Amino acid sequence: MSLLSTNSSVVFVSSVVPNYILGYAAVIAFTALFFLFGGYFLNSHDIPIYWRWMNKISTMTYSYEGLLMNQYQTSDPFGINPAGQIVNGTTILKSLGISTDESKKWENVLVMLGWAVLYRIFFYIVLRFSKNQRS
Repeated sequence: MSLLSTNSSVVFVSSVVPNYILGYAAVIAFTALFFLFGGYFLNSHDIPIYWRWMNKISTMTYSYEGLLMNQYQTSDPFGINPAGQIVNGTTILKSLGISTDESKKWENVLVMLGWAVLYRIFFYIVLRFSKNQRS
């Protein structure tokens, strides 16, 4: 699902620009922004409030959270923190601001599907009504 939604966003961004070199640059820029605001480098609750919208439209956010939920939704201990408390998967998810609810994982999959469909619709609209010719 992650591949489908990301591929759809790349296709849409590429359809907006008239030149394939500009398309490469735009896709790289958007992918870097999606990674930055998707949770890889910043926790979602640490993102400034005026940039939170970027976290919601990032196709990387939902796949990253789903991956972490799949890996860490367990009460098995992973180690001990400096305060001497046992650290388990639920503690790790809570520290990252990620839900521990099982249904949230499937909600992320549906959101990725929704983004894939929406980006494909945008792609169709751009192709249908654009007067740009590729060079």
